[in-house]
Amino acid sequence: MSEISCPDIGTRIAALRKANGLTQRELAQQLHITVKHCSEVERGYCMLSLEKLAEVSGFFGCTLDYLVLGVKAGEESFVLPAKMLEDMRSGDERKKIIVQKYLQMYGEIKA
Repeated sequence: MSEISCPDIGTRIAALRKANGLTQRELAQQLHITVKHCSEVERGYCMLSLEKLAEVSGFFGCTLDYLVLGVKAGEESFVLPAKMLEDMRSGDERKKIIVQKYLQMYGEIKA
């Protein structure tokens, strides 16, 4: 299994943002984060939460495997089901914990 790298994730997010003609300010507003945080993520200085990565994935129509591991279309990948995205955005901590546990188990199975 590939290693998770903050700089690589940031580079992929920046590339998706630019390919979609967005500024950091526009992406930050979409994700409800500060422009500074968006910049720090893109430069690999910090990581988005799982919830925010799921939002980025849904917003740009890419897989979490692509964002986190760089797995491209046609390679083995995992798309977060719409219901899980909905649960992650719901604000219900119990639902978020269940989705996080599911993703953790999925990662362990793939390893």
